Amino acid sequence: MIPGKPLGYLVKETLVCTLADARVCFWAQGDITVTRTICMEVDDEVLLGMNKSPEELAGEMRLAAAVKWYEIGLISQERAAQLSGMGRAAFIDALSRFGVSPFQETAVEILDTLNESGV
Repeated sequence: MIPGKPLGYLVKETLVCTLADARVCFWAQGDITVTRTICMEVDDEVLLGMNKSPEELAGEMRLAAAVKWYEIGLISQERAAQLSGMGRAAFIDALSRFGVSPFQETAVEILDTLNESGV
């Protein structure tokens, strides 16, 4: 929260960094929500090769990042769905497209847990 500003006061700040030709801009509303927009430069050849508009490619990149980060356990399924811009059920459906299990535990880990609990 910003001193002297009521909760929910719209704060607009811009931060520009050079990180491998990426600019990072963000806006925050009070201390409730922080949304960051990451701008990347992409060659037209990539867009043409994938046959996608810039908006479609951005959505695909968000989904791919969310799936990978979920797969390696960096973020929860709920956060991954949020990052991808999908509801949780749609994200679970999208996992199959990438060949990723919606379960973060292996069958062996589940059986070990069951055996340890005496079930």
